[in-house]
Amino acid sequence: MEEKLSYHVVITTHNSRTSQRMIKYRVQKGPAINFTLEQEIRLMQIIKDIVHKYEIEMVSCNVCKDHLHFLLFCKKHELPDKVKTLKSLSSKNFSPGVTLWSQKYFSVCCITFNFYNNIIFTGLEWNTKHFNNAISYIQNNRNKHDLIDSIELKEIINSFCIIKRG
Repeated sequence: MEEKLSYHVVITTHNSRTSQRMIKYRVQKGPAINFTLEQEIRLMQIIKDIVHKYEIEMVSCNVCKDHLHFLLFCKKHELPDKVKTLKSLSSKNFSPGVTLWSQKYFSVCCITFNFYNNIIFTGLEWNTKHFNNAISYIQNNRNKHDLIDSIELKEIINSFCIIKRG
């Protein structure tokens, strides 16, 4: 039986980054999508609805103007479909007809963890530390980018994440 793992995923808004392929082929990108605080709040409400409807186990999440960090708890083979669901439905519901997210995403496996029994299967201190660091990094990412930390935004994110922000 395949275990569920925690994956730190980062998706970026359309045109907010330049890839090596774009440089190699001299692709000219258009204007980047940068969210206002009001748009971030709206986006998190949309993500909340998707998470609840599709029963996605979101451990932690944060939005930061031109990118989104989240920690998903799922089986490895489920990760691409869960990310695809989050990206496609949030884009469709946020701004129909507009490409909201870049094509690719970054993910790294953090730890094997059972949230419901608070058991760390691997028992390795490095994994526990890495998992906790990932949550801290995600939850404090707005500070890193000098963005306003809205109470409304925090409440929406806490409503769909397993681990709540203080």
